[in-house]
Amino acid sequence: MSNVNIMRAAAASKKYLFWCINEHIEFRVPELKSIASLFKIPLKWAEKPQEDPFLILEMDSEQDAKKLVSRCMLVKACYELWGDGRSLEEMHENIREQPLSFFKPHLASNKSFRVRVEGFNRTLCSADKLTKIESLNYLPFDGPVNLSNPDTKLNMIEYYGLTNVDVPKLPYRVFLGRLVGEGCRELIARYSLKQRSYIGSTSMDAQLAFIMTNMAQLMPGDLVLDPFVGTGLLL
Repeated sequence: MSNVNIMRAAAASKKYLFWCINEHIEFRVPELKSIASLFKIPLKWAEKPQEDPFLILEMDSEQDAKKLVSRCMLVKACYELWGDGRSLEEMHENIREQPLSFFKPHLASNKSFRVRVEGFNRTLCSADKLTKIESLNYLPFDGPVNLSNPDTKLNMIEYYGLTNVDVPKLPYRVFLGRLVGEGCRELIARYSLKQRSYIGSTSMDAQLAFIMTNMAQLMPGDLVLDPFVGTGLLL
């Protein structure tokens, strides 16, 4: 591949952060791979998946990222990654390395925005959140603030590890991303076992059932045989 083509390919692909639910970890990557195969979306790992609930993929289009997360049960949300680092300062340095053209379409005068700060495994106080939001003042925000229904939703996510014992004061990693889509976890409540008129002691919970349908790459109109459709139902 020529240098020109390499540069074009690098410009075309972007990094996307998939914030996963910290449940059924062993199914996290297989579910993503199954959905990607179903939609014929190539998976390019920017980093090798670890135990933490954050997966980073390089994708050729935002539409692919939206389509992928739209079927996921084990992904909370997907973000176009604007920057990350092992500290807040390193994340800011990473963001500043991006050209302004990367941000401007989403922060233009006709685009409303909001910024949220969230911690994984640590509760952050309001004053701390506000300070971190204000630390992004170097970004070219030209549009109005809209906290209820903005065009651009930015999230700063701080990761404090998996154990709630001796939680560190400083995060292990910090991300800033633009929300592009959310997983379909609202289906869990809609199809909860509690909503059924009869529950067998061996009925499978809705979340695992949906994960199975994703692993089987089912589509609307597919015929499915549930061999345990009695008290031991799967689907």
